[in-house]
Amino acid sequence: MNKGRYREFYQCDFDIAGVYPRMVPDSEAVAVACEILAALPIGDFQLKVNHRKLLDAILEVCGCPSAKFRTICSAVDKLDKEPWEVVKAEMVEKGLTEAVADKIGTFVLLKSDVTPFDLYEKLTKEKSFGAHEGAATALEDLRIMFNYLEAMGALKYISFDLSLARGLDYYTGVIYEAVCIAEGCMVGSIGGGGRYDGLAGMFAGEDIPCVGVSVGVERVFTLMEKNMVVKSGVKADVDVMVASTTADEANLQKKMAVTKKCWEANIKAEFATGKLKQSISEALERDVKFIVVVGDEEWTRGVVKVKNLATRTEEEVEIEGVVAKLRELGCVPVGCEFAVEQGLIKGLESMKVE
Repeated sequence: MNKGRYREFYQCDFDIAGVYPRMVPDSEAVAVACEILAALPIGDFQLKVNHRKLLDAILEVCGCPSAKFRTICSAVDKLDKEPWEVVKAEMVEKGLTEAVADKIGTFVLLKSDVTPFDLYEKLTKEKSFGAHEGAATALEDLRIMFNYLEAMGALKYISFDLSLARGLDYYTGVIYEAVCIAEGCMVGSIGGGGRYDGLAGMFAGEDIPCVGVSVGVERVFTLMEKNMVVKSGVKADVDVMVASTTADEANLQKKMAVTKKCWEANIKAEFATGKLKQSISEALERDVKFIVVVGDEEWTRGVVKVKNLATRTEEEVEIEGVVAKLRELGCVPVGCEFAVEQGLIKGLESMKVE
């Protein structure tokens, strides 16, 4: 699994259905997305914008056969992750000549510089699409939307990017994708959407124009957690990880029981679900202070191992005494951090364990 890739995920959606003045709901959806992301502590972001009809026009004027539009679009959509040479090779592999692929490249490598109007004016002044009707419609849609977004204070987040293709076939008009542009960001798209006029009608039995945007909840949380780490300098969200030598059901129950003892003592703890080597690697990466290891042989003797990851030492402790040992080693109960720093609480090992 790549970082930022999830097998399943949650989205927060905002959609507008119905007939409204041209590009008004599209602009509102984009402005809402910008407002949501700007209000969250996720760092700098950008909302890339393109138009599905403009993509089709690019492929048509460059000589791409209509039967290959969607498969070539899927190659173009990889430009945010792959260099042009790789994307071009895929196009050729899918049946385009190098000349046609190069011509497509002169379009899809274009993006706005300072404002979205930069690229819009370049395309219109140079008459890049000639008399292509679909391109003219798309450019006018975008011009109107950029003006509305400027009025709503959202244009500063927008990049007009001809490489944006969005993989889903049901988009019929403007498309957009929000990305984190902070240095070192690895989560990819944090939101996206567009106009999908034909989709709802398939189920409603009548045409219902629709436009919307989705924000990826897990990816937003990932960015928020990363920024908290940067600001605080602390990676760990727990002090103790309870792990085991094997990942079977019986050991999972034992880990849950030990973790519950920590929770009852207001110690920030969690139980690992993987094997011990994986759990130790994760704990080190997250700067977790202690690992409590549940082993089959030790458990029969009523003990666990407590590893201090800072000193690289470990000792066996009776299961009932694990909380006292953690406090002795300096594990601070939730809410007591400031008092300990100020010297108001000493001898954590003597604190009563209920």
